[in-house]
Amino acid sequence: SMDDNKCYNPISEGPCKNNKWFVAVKGKLGGVCTRRECTSVEAPILFKGTCSNLYGKCPKSSRLYLNKRGVGFCDCDEGFSYNIADDTCHRERVQGPCTDQQLWKRTKAQKNRKTGHKIFGECKKNKCEEGEAKWKDQKCYKVDRGDIFNKCLESENGELVIEAGMMTCKMVSAGQGEVAGVRSSCRHGDAWSFDRNRCIRVYLNSG
Repeated sequence: SMDDNKCYNPISEGPCKNNKWFVAVKGKLGGVCTRRECTSVEAPILFKGTCSNLYGKCPKSSRLYLNKRGVGFCDCDEGFSYNIADDTCHRERVQGPCTDQQLWKRTKAQKNRKTGHKIFGECKKNKCEEGEAKWKDQKCYKVDRGDIFNKCLESENGELVIEAGMMTCKMVSAGQGEVAGVRSSCRHGDAWSFDRNRCIRVYLNSG
């Protein structure tokens, strides 16, 4: 902030007052306080001039995020990453668009790719035993199989989890199991999602 020569996180209250938030300005080093257009928990992101829910405005397997200027944009949902070749967000840690013995995994953001995406993936060799895949803890787990598992993977509400030492897929029911006060206690850069029934990340530094 040029007013007090202090640094603040984008899309935070920062030095601002009266329901304003601190956002970046394109082409400038300093940020400014501006009125927050979307204050509803149900529709917290300004996207194409409308206050919108995190889900429902973007292509399959993607959702809305906020950039440092407080503007919404579409990118892959958590657990998914973007494939330039077919312009699709694929689920990570499964075969996806890859060949046998490979898994679709997240990689570093690719420079000079004017796709609007920041979450990229690529096919990598599966270094685990056959029928296993590496989880976030870098350990190999046996992967569930069968029709129910595959249908869950295809669902927008399916999430990969580790249960009883196995990587499986679990359906997330929207609007159930809400804990009183949780929505108001999401940390900076997160927002409550009625679709996922938890706080999820909304801030991505998109430049």
